[in-house]
Amino acid sequence: MSTELADAAERPYRILVAGSNTPQWLRARQANGIGASESAAILGETEWGTPRSIYDAKTKDTLDDIGTDLMEFGHLAEPLVVTFLEAHPERYSFIGRIIPAEGLLQSIRWPWLIGTLDRQVETPAGLVVPLEIKSVNDFAAREWWEGGEESDDPFGSGPGRGSRCVVPRKYQVQVQQQMAITGAPFAYVAVWLGKTRLEVIRVERDDEFIQKYLVQIIGEFWNLNVRERIAPPLTADDDLWAVYPGEKGKTIVATPEILEVVGLFREAKVDEKLIGQQLDGVKGKGATKRAPAVKFEPGLKFLIADYMGDATELLHPGSMKVIHTLRGQNTSRSVDYIALENQFPEAYEACVGEPGWARIHRGTEESIDLD
Repeated sequence: MSTELADAAERPYRILVAGSNTPQWLRARQANGIGASESAAILGETEWGTPRSIYDAKTKDTLDDIGTDLMEFGHLAEPLVVTFLEAHPERYSFIGRIIPAEGLLQSIRWPWLIGTLDRQVETPAGLVVPLEIKSVNDFAAREWWEGGEESDDPFGSGPGRGSRCVVPRKYQVQVQQQMAITGAPFAYVAVWLGKTRLEVIRVERDDEFIQKYLVQIIGEFWNLNVRERIAPPLTADDDLWAVYPGEKGKTIVATPEILEVVGLFREAKVDEKLIGQQLDGVKGKGATKRAPAVKFEPGLKFLIADYMGDATELLHPGSMKVIHTLRGQNTSRSVDYIALENQFPEAYEACVGEPGWARIHRGTEESIDLD
């Protein structure tokens, strides 16, 4: 047993709210700490949030349910997964007896760590450990497989020979936080992959990770950023236009550092245009798309936008002339195919066609004698 476990009380957590996904649960989750999925966002391990978005959610006066339809489908699938586990003891009896979760839990030792378990498991040895339940579609199933040979599945969603099922990092953070709260030495993750395969993975407690990331980094975020109302820096994953919608005609004078960034941005744009000019003689449709692109540092746009804030014109500090603009314009709409498939499967099947088949001409390095 680890030192952390030895020092913990027999029950190292308190129950803030019984049950989950209620207004009372949402209020308690907002006001009392950082949830397990929120920690993953703060640590940059998930696409479902950023440090700034978590800060905004914790410090605003209003209470919004940030859950999506996809998350709701996941919650609704949990009882089905439990039923399947219990119906096949020949495969899953090693995990023990599945018992209901207690609600929103808060660590007594590290009170900023809160979490709601999907279920708990009473193991054959008498331990009570978390059971995290995930339900993922065919596309998302890819990140759960590691190693092995290439799969015969053309979409890459199935396991190749010799591959093994692993827990992605964003979910590793969640279960480590659950173990930190409950004092459990390990946890189970049951994942329903592509609605055709159920895997159960044991995750061992990592005290080094808990101390370095959940105690120190998440603790600092809660105590310094949230409680002291000090907004964390924006990241490249933040929606800058939501934070800075722009104020027409507002100006800001550049600093020497931003002048250098604007210069690098211009050089990158020139290189992009040169690549395009070299392809002007190739008139075949799609030739430009197949050409190698010059990928300049994506951080340049972010650095300029973050400095300008709501300003739409950046001025040179000497001449006071406009050297860069950041004005708004409408963007094209996009389609979330994953949400479309999950929410409207019939429409998805009717409108989204199957991949086509084509024979592609490709030359080799072998020389050709034309004489």
